[in-house]
Amino acid sequence: MNSKVLRHLALTIKLALCIFISFWQINTPAQGQTKGSAKPEKVVDRKPLDKPEKTGKTAKETSLRYPLIIITHKKTNLLLEEIQKEKRREKPRQQVIFYYSQRILMFNHRIEEAKKNIAAKLITNPNWPLLYLLQAEIAELEFREEDQVRYLKKALEADPACVSAVDSLSRYYSESGHTQEALALLKSTLNNISPERSAGRIETLKNLAKVQLYLKDAAGAEASLKEVLKMSPDDELAVLRLIRIYEMQGRWKEVYALANEHLKLSKADDLFILYRAKASFNLGDLKKAELDVNSFLNRIMEKGDPAFDVSLSFDYEDATKLRAKIYEQTGRQGLAKAEREHLKSSQKQTYKRVMFRQKEEK
Repeated sequence: MNSKVLRHLALTIKLALCIFISFWQINTPAQGQTKGSAKPEKVVDRKPLDKPEKTGKTAKETSLRYPLIIITHKKTNLLLEEIQKEKRREKPRQQVIFYYSQRILMFNHRIEEAKKNIAAKLITNPNWPLLYLLQAEIAELEFREEDQVRYLKKALEADPACVSAVDSLSRYYSESGHTQEALALLKSTLNNISPERSAGRIETLKNLAKVQLYLKDAAGAEASLKEVLKMSPDDELAVLRLIRIYEMQGRWKEVYALANEHLKLSKADDLFILYRAKASFNLGDLKKAELDVNSFLNRIMEKGDPAFDVSLSFDYEDATKLRAKIYEQTGRQGLAKAEREHLKSSQKQTYKRVMFRQKEEK
């Protein structure tokens, strides 16, 4: 199956998810309602907004120094929150407000209305990059790949530091097998963003590291991630990716040090416990490894049964295999065998749950 067919399949799944989310929104009370009010979901793809520069520089110079980054929510109530936040700014950016308002239309089955609004706004504000970003998002939903790429390029012509457009275009290049184009785009964007404003550089560097890893440039990816961590030491995604590079290279002392340091944070992901356990195991400290792997598995079970939750099953499997190895190397062969048998049973249940879910639900 070629890359184009795979990409079309991915887009079909994405469109189905968008339709489901839109239907859910219509039947879900917005934030602030009392009856049935739901707690807002965890923000996905949240990217911080930079403050505008208060100087007499030209618009292009300003954009290069202060990258335009938006927040790609797909829930109406969260988009409305972003609109209100923008309106409370000292100088609200009208294109940001317009962008969020059109996303609300897009994810409530009103794409044609959004198209008309965007076309009208382009007449008066042809230099707004977010207008082209909206057109690219609509083109993606409608499987118009050539138009999607064309609009993303237009967004970057209007503002070379529109990081959200860079992110979308580099992702498209990577998914369609044009990784060298993605690499060139990301490196060019870094040259357009001032080091003084870290938000845009952080997002671009993380995307660059991902492409570098795909191209097996581990040294380049490591350098990119370390630059991210200089600006944002607590960036969890960057820390995880750097740990995985160290893991692939067998640099277990670095894995341990990085995981251990990050676990000092109050909201650190439990996955860092597993990485610390792996590091301890490979460094020969089986006692520490067992304590950490037990702690990790206990936390997994508190979240749910891994046999019925695919999001937990992969990490559960990884940790269980590690614990079996620890038992084996400490002379507890019976426990090691029992651990592996339990894992096989759990894997069978997960398989049945995933592969035959529709049949079971009927």
